Amino acid sequence: MKIQKANKKKFYIVASLLLIVIIATIVGFNFFYAVQDPVKLFETEKKNDEELDVNKEFNDNKINILFFGLDKNEERNDEDENGTFRSDTIMLATLDFEENTIDIVSLPRDTYVPIYNTNGKDKINACFAYGKNAAKTADDEFPLGIKYLSETVSDVLGGIPINYYVGITDMDVVTQIIDELGGIKIDVLNTLYADNGKTQSKVEIKKGVQKLDGKQLQYYARYRAYPLGDIDRVSNQQHIIKALMSNLKSTNSLVKLPQIYKLVSENLTTNLSFKQITALSLFGSKVEKEALETHTLPGDFGELGGLSYWIIDQEKRTTLIKDLYGINAETIKQDAKSDKLATLSATIDESSLEMGEVANLTTPSLEQL
Repeated sequence: MKIQKANKKKFYIVASLLLIVIIATIVGFNFFYAVQDPVKLFETEKKNDEELDVNKEFNDNKINILFFGLDKNEERNDEDENGTFRSDTIMLATLDFEENTIDIVSLPRDTYVPIYNTNGKDKINACFAYGKNAAKTADDEFPLGIKYLSETVSDVLGGIPINYYVGITDMDVVTQIIDELGGIKIDVLNTLYADNGKTQSKVEIKKGVQKLDGKQLQYYARYRAYPLGDIDRVSNQQHIIKALMSNLKSTNSLVKLPQIYKLVSENLTTNLSFKQITALSLFGSKVEKEALETHTLPGDFGELGGLSYWIIDQEKRTTLIKDLYGINAETIKQDAKSDKLATLSATIDESSLEMGEVANLTTPSLEQL
């Protein structure tokens, strides 16, 4: 009798274990097949904005992911006067699942743009400050700072849909990620000096091909002591992305990204699911180095109200949008690069005017300055 009970108990244990294995196998296969088909995986979670013409025009095989990094790390952990951090790095990545290509558009932090849900213009990196002071509504799917940034970026790029975002809320995450990957091999384009280039008495990182650890790479990514300042830094960040992608592919480390995400998730904010992140890792392994292209929002330096801005070249902007997204963007009036008045010199003596007469003077418009 005891033997019979023991056998029965053993049977239930084996049956339970077998059931667990079967369930785990089914779940595993479902997960595996799901991440192999990113088009279907992302299509089901895309926002249904059929009333928007741009969404109808935008290719279903493509998705746009907004990447941003806030200006916070262990050396710079103070909030600004608005009680929030600013987005130092802003990029929009367009992934084409059919062509296996990635296009990344960088928007310089000082870009002069109309800020979403306001009546004015400001630097694009101020979006989080505006969002912090706004009132949240039931329809807001994104946190307000991210909503203000994503909507502003979308408007600048012709109204293209942005349904996903990845934000680094602490730039020290870069150090963790790179160290977890064992560093990356990269051709450092310029010698980097100490104290973010404020002194040339000490070299921090030498120019040339070398392997950088996490702290060194973060220093390189944030360094902007260049002739063009932040614009050159944007170019360097794009160079770093290409080098990182090349390293990930050559070392087959792309498969580590889901694990790394779990490690640093506390300092990341995203609306991508773990399954989607895994799918993107597999997609990235199929993208060749030449199929990753980087672009910078075209423009030039300007000065308005005594502050430096990146003034968008509107004609080149519409060309970029057409080339990348196949969208005919609305033509926007070109902003002036300066609001300073031209120097005016005039001489009026007693014989020039009679009592009661008026002199008319003509000055150039802001567009001519």
